[in-house]
Amino acid sequence: MVRIPVTGLFLALGLACNCLVSAAPVTCTPGLTIVSGTLAQGGTLSQSGVLCTDGINAFQNFSVFGDAISAPISFSLTTGPNTNAGSLLQDFSYNNLGANDIQITYQLVPGVTGFTLFAPANTTVTQVICSVRTGPNGFCPPANVLSLNPNWTASNGGSSFSSVKLPPGGPGDQVDWVFQNVAAAGTLSPEPITFSLMGAGLLAIGILGRRFRR
Repeated sequence: MVRIPVTGLFLALGLACNCLVSAAPVTCTPGLTIVSGTLAQGGTLSQSGVLCTDGINAFQNFSVFGDAISAPISFSLTTGPNTNAGSLLQDFSYNNLGANDIQITYQLVPGVTGFTLFAPANTTVTQVICSVRTGPNGFCPPANVLSLNPNWTASNGGSSFSSVKLPPGGPGDQVDWVFQNVAAAGTLSPEPITFSLMGAGLLAIGILGRRFRR
């Protein structure tokens, strides 16, 4: 029988925990798979935990819901070619959507103060940002709506901007639930959905900097 000293066991566990805690998050770069699989009407493909970070915001807990799928499709959602963490630019690429509609939901932590949405050609994207996870078809209780653009829609290569409210606690207390309804018009391999962000994390850093300078 091999006896392991208790102190040695605690040390080993401590080292293991430190390794887990200190693991660096993945930087958002093109080509990361978000979800992949067969998507059917009423079905959901999900991703749990942090997918990647742009240095300010973590993108996490994605789900893709088959809102209007005429027949099951082999579907994947990835970070697109325009993704650039340094410029807070992100986009999502997807395949085989055809004339089907999907709903994408995910979290941004610690949230944003502004969000510009760029729609692909032949596609309409409607969006809302909520302080809680949205319900069916993007329903967000009025008291929880954070995006200030009431008609936040971009279509056919156009763009649309919305400011985003901060929570009562200020920067750093925010978790944004982003809902995107994507309605395509028959393109099997559409252009990516692209968006640029104004980070609440940057605002928090600025506030802390002003406090330290006083």
